[in-house]
Amino acid sequence: MGLVKSIRLFIILSILAVSGCSSFSSGPEKATIKFSAGTNINPDEDQRSSPLVINVLFLADSRQFEREDFINLFDNPGSRLGADLIKKIRIKELIPGEKRTEVFDLTEPVKYIGLVAEFSQYHRAKTLMLIPIDDGSNEFSVSIDELKLTSPNEYKRKDD
Repeated sequence: MGLVKSIRLFIILSILAVSGCSSFSSGPEKATIKFSAGTNINPDEDQRSSPLVINVLFLADSRQFEREDFINLFDNPGSRLGADLIKKIRIKELIPGEKRTEVFDLTEPVKYIGLVAEFSQYHRAKTLMLIPIDDGSNEFSVSIDELKLTSPNEYKRKDD
């Protein structure tokens, strides 16, 4: 009788341990970004507004992203970011005046979200943004106005 109770106790503790591990994840599972595009976004040479494509990069570290420019991250983010790039998603283009919420699944090593906006006049635009992921509420807002991305959640380097 003692052996049967011990086996039952072992099985119950094993099940609790396995299910408990999955409920105590070390980071957030989702990130939400609320995009708000102005009516004047992505102007062409004649100042006509145009839709804007944004690439979302899920990063393990921010250092290499901060060193790169738009062209490098647009052309081949995988070779430029190496192991820091966990995943890349190209979201459906934002049209002028659109407000949209995008929800992204996060995996364990993701510590930052990098945004790469494909402005037609990229040489004049603020095309890159870095947003840190933390263990709190990962709901972010990003505004797009003319040729720039802005967010109160944007990562600011100490030397900025």
